[in-house]
Amino acid sequence: MKIAFAGVEALPNLVFWNRVFPLLPDEPPVLLSSNLVLGRTPGKILRRLSTIFRRSGPGYLAYVLSLSLQQRQGLSAEIPSLAQLLRQHRVEVIPSGNFSQARTIQALEAKGVTHVVSHYCDQIFQPNFLQASFETLNLHPSPLPEYRGVDPLFQQMLDGNPELGVTLHQVNLAIDEGPILDQTTFPHQVTTHREALIQAAEAAAELFARWLQEPARPSPQPQVSQPRTPYHSWPTKDQLHQFRQKGLRLT
Repeated sequence: MKIAFAGVEALPNLVFWNRVFPLLPDEPPVLLSSNLVLGRTPGKILRRLSTIFRRSGPGYLAYVLSLSLQQRQGLSAEIPSLAQLLRQHRVEVIPSGNFSQARTIQALEAKGVTHVVSHYCDQIFQPNFLQASFETLNLHPSPLPEYRGVDPLFQQMLDGNPELGVTLHQVNLAIDEGPILDQTTFPHQVTTHREALIQAAEAAAELFARWLQEPARPSPQPQVSQPRTPYHSWPTKDQLHQFRQKGLRLT
């Protein structure tokens, strides 16, 4: 088994990768890196940032950017930097602003990747990626089928849920609707979104470790129930106002 991890170089993934890299077999992992600006054309960057700005406002946009620019803020000094982590585990890095382009898929296949594991990732996998020789999995921070979409932790906190969740599922063409491999919940005991991100990343690492170390992995189960919560895009300005009124904060 050779695993590639797909995601943004940001705080949640620093926590997640720090937990899971030591658990992998001797074969060094591959990092399919997707920073907000890495490999993107200026037009795509501006469209993404302007979308968040219009929908959520400058405060939320600055917060999203800070997760990449200030990765280590609020973390234990024992967690190494991303550069140290990559060196320590001999991680091969494939920077790509478009995971589904042919050269990225070919690079993964050439390295013998058998599984791509997505966590805190800002890209939608296209049909040609999902039809490649490897299996694509995703760790979504909600108890699917509930809270599909963008920033499900924010929506769970806004709704006052006593527990937050993480789901490991296969990726298919429908966003966050792939068959479920495993999921877990944990008590919601924090008041900031940043703390919730860290908690969810730790829970995702435990869930992935359970799947990785399971000798007889369970069969994926289709998401047959209808979700009570709708698919969400980026938080709106009104939702952010409600979030603050509940005594919750981003950081």
